[in-house]
Amino acid sequence: MVWGGAFDEKGSDYIRKMVQAEKAIKFLEKFKEEVNSNDKEYLLKTIDIIVNHFSKTGAKNLRIIKFFLLFL
Repeated sequence: MVWGGAFDEKGSDYIRKMVQAEKAIKFLEKFKEEVNSNDKEYLLKTIDIIVNHFSKTGAKNLRIIKFFLLFL
């Protein structure tokens, strides 16, 4: 792993999930332009759910990431 194995399992999983979420959001943003206005609302709600989830868990995991970055 790029981080030299410095992260514990929780930190690595969190970063992996963030990368996957970012890819999903980018896809949903592009896909949103191709669907009707009714479906756009569902896509926007889905994006909001993803962002809110990572906003809530982010503060806790950010402390873990900062701790391990001190040792790089």
